[in-house]
Amino acid sequence: MAFQRIIEAILDGKEFTVYGDGTQTRDFTYVLDIVDGLIVAAGQGVIGNIYNLGGSIVASINNALQFVQEIARKSSRLSIKKIKKEM
Repeated sequence: MAFQRIIEAILDGKEFTVYGDGTQTRDFTYVLDIVDGLIVAAGQGVIGNIYNLGGSIVASINNALQFVQEIARKSSRLSIKKIKKEM
């Protein structure tokens, strides 16, 4: 969902909100890889087993934003929202 929001903000010339400082990381997994994994698990998996369908590519929100901006050759206005830490 992050990539969709980043791309829309850049293409529409709108502001993109970064929550926190952007250094938090995510495991971005291509949706068709998940679909393929589900099909294999449904056909060959063992009932009761747990299968991790996540990818292995981890990137920060800042890296994802920079990547999309480079491809689009456009940038987005950023809004940084600090996250309050609760005790």
